[in-house]
Amino acid sequence: MNLVRKMRFNIDYDEKSDDLFLYNDRDSKGSIEMGDLILDFDSDGNLTPIELLNATTFLRDSVSDKEEKLVTGDFLLTLIGAEVFTKQQSNFLFIKIILTGKKDVISFPINAPLIGEASPALVYP
Repeated sequence: MNLVRKMRFNIDYDEKSDDLFLYNDRDSKGSIEMGDLILDFDSDGNLTPIELLNATTFLRDSVSDKEEKLVTGDFLLTLIGAEVFTKQQSNFLFIKIILTGKKDVISFPINAPLIGEASPALVYP
């Protein structure tokens, strides 16, 4: 059975570049870049920082139609919490991110390949 792992992340939003950073205290050892999404992993393969470039557009494309109108720069500036749930299955990492603002909450899924060997899709710092 594959267990769901829950993690709390800190939040930093750069309004000027519209980039959203979710981070914890783990050191990154490698990353997967998929368009405007960058997922970092520690040496044990655990998810560490997550970066969303062009965050408002990325999130509007990722959330439900009902939540889409909530995604604004003001919402991202006033975020007070981020929870990340992960589950590994086969060669995929299933991720659910819940962003909590002062008044509203949005959630969205991300699916990423698990890469166990060096590849052009895996970038090491």
